[in-house]
Amino acid sequence: MAVTSMANSSILNFNKYNVVSAVSFVPPVFLVAGYVAGGFGSSFTATVDKFLFTTDARSTLATGLSSARQQLAGFASAENGYAAGGSTGSVVATVDKFLFTTDARSTLATGLSSARQAAAGFASAENGYVAGGTTGSRVTTVDKFLFTTDARSTLATGLSSAREAAAGFAG
Repeated sequence: MAVTSMANSSILNFNKYNVVSAVSFVPPVFLVAGYVAGGFGSSFTATVDKFLFTTDARSTLATGLSSARQQLAGFASAENGYAAGGSTGSVVATVDKFLFTTDARSTLATGLSSARQAAAGFASAENGYVAGGTTGSRVTTVDKFLFTTDARSTLATGLSSAREAAAGFAG
């Protein structure tokens, strides 16, 4: 017999000897929307568009990016989306954070380890990463952001070669 308690985020298992064991339960993440931040049309833009997956409806966030820019890297946790770096005409180290429940924006105090554009973004369940890009010269730098505190560290290993405009993904 198994008794499940989702509220406590655990599963209690009773075996035939009435010994209880607990197994952690991580609820699944249900993605609700996709976001497109910044870019370049006839000029740099601070616009952030949101697309609801259930209806494909688009809305535009009132907050937008902290500055109009292009060639940003994006990554997300279960609770927040991040738009990192880019160019306003000059490369920037800015990292904007959007809370999915309200779409409110804040800007991380840490930022990237160096101002750069055309970097790749990807994430694990615990950390977001911004890899490569260009500061004016291509770099191998990989910055890591801990989602619980938004603290930044820089990986010692870096990319295998300096590059920009690469794709990032996780699996």
